[in-house]
Amino acid sequence: MVPKDFGSPFLFTYLMPPRSGEMTDFVNYWLELRKADGFQARELDYWILGQPRALSTPRWSILRDVLHWVK
Repeated sequence: MVPKDFGSPFLFTYLMPPRSGEMTDFVNYWLELRKADGFQARELDYWILGQPRALSTPRWSILRDVLHWVK
């Protein structure tokens, strides 16, 4: 099911204890890194816009890529 006319994308909240400035800075930095590497756009496309994920290649494996035991 892909919702239509659902309005703006969901807002996510990260709850943190009071006076947690260092944690806030870390989370903000992490979110900016994820935005820069395209993660935010990919997740928006998949979860909000309902677009299928691109097929990814399997992760590197010693058994498959070096020893050729598994295809």
